[in-house]
Amino acid sequence: MRFYLIAIGLFMAGCGSAHLKAGKKCLESGNLPLAVEYLDQGVVAEPGNTEMRQLGIVTRQIYEHALRQEIDRLVGSKRFLLALGRLMELEDLSRQAERVSMPADLVPEVEREKAEVAKQAVDQLGRAMEERSGRSIAVKADLAACRQLLALVENDESLKRTCDRLRARFQLLAVLQAAPGTLAATKDLFPGIKKLLVEKNPELIEIVDKASGRHTALMQLWVGEPVVQDIPFRMTKRQAFHRWIPKKDRRGRQIEEIVVIQPTAEEYANAQKVGLPSPEPKKVRKKVWELISGEFRVFSAERSVSMPYRVTIQDLRSKTLAAVFSGVVSSASESSYYEYSGDPRGEDRAPVRCRGRGRAPGLQSANDLAFRALARIPGRVVNTTLERVE
Repeated sequence: MRFYLIAIGLFMAGCGSAHLKAGKKCLESGNLPLAVEYLDQGVVAEPGNTEMRQLGIVTRQIYEHALRQEIDRLVGSKRFLLALGRLMELEDLSRQAERVSMPADLVPEVEREKAEVAKQAVDQLGRAMEERSGRSIAVKADLAACRQLLALVENDESLKRTCDRLRARFQLLAVLQAAPGTLAATKDLFPGIKKLLVEKNPELIEIVDKASGRHTALMQLWVGEPVVQDIPFRMTKRQAFHRWIPKKDRRGRQIEEIVVIQPTAEEYANAQKVGLPSPEPKKVRKKVWELISGEFRVFSAERSVSMPYRVTIQDLRSKTLAAVFSGVVSSASESSYYEYSGDPRGEDRAPVRCRGRGRAPGLQSANDLAFRALARIPGRVVNTTLERVE
């Protein structure tokens, strides 16, 4: 390792191409994977660059050495799944080395080592499952670990069967029902809930028909009566202003006036120094502006509807509650108008659209707001269900 550090120190003293500079910069920050990538790209782009190739070789050796140390540590502590991930990284490093004709561990040897560690990981998972199964303890982490192994170990039928067995243990085939005391419209939400669940494609919960006889769980939805709140019109904003606007003539054109600008004392002095005549006053045309003021007062009213809901999911196999949660959905309607006092020309920047209460839009009815609130329940139910069950 000491030799590697000395070699890199010598390389870092030089300068080179863009790839070489990028590789050295990554080395300085300790990012070995990215340094190897940049240097490999440089070896392909500049095959005659000896410095690039030598630094690439040394950097890859340091990276492999670090991976080897971590793999040995993980295998020694029987953390086979994590070791398998590092072996995948080492395999990718070796394959890339073959593509750019760089020295590295042989790919077949890394593959054999990966297969051995994968077998140990699968055996470890199987033993853990058997131990917990003997004590009737179900752990979802086993399924997550199994899925990770399956992603790393291709075409392992035994592992696939293990994952399927775990999934069957934790999967809930639920019948969706309306809870006692719920609103009559609750059943109208069921198609939306089923559709959203299908779109999310969850692994551990599925809505099924009771008639199928496949169900292993009961999912009940309760929705409470809508609670309506009306807030009458009240002043919510008061805005006074002063603003400069163009002063216009009868034809709507901005008025201009001629202003005489007298020379400054400095201009007189400069003219005398060089023996020139005294400067004459200048006539300048300037546009005329005038100051206006006014005040806006904004009045707002609001009607809102809130609806509580609760979901319980019971696992019929273990007679336990797999998930229980509740929440509130709401929708609101707002109406606003303004009153104005002051210069009429300042009214063009009104903070809301309508002037006067008589022109303010009407609030939506409580029934319409309740319908909007109901429409939000399926999304809330599905998202929370997946958070609790998956």
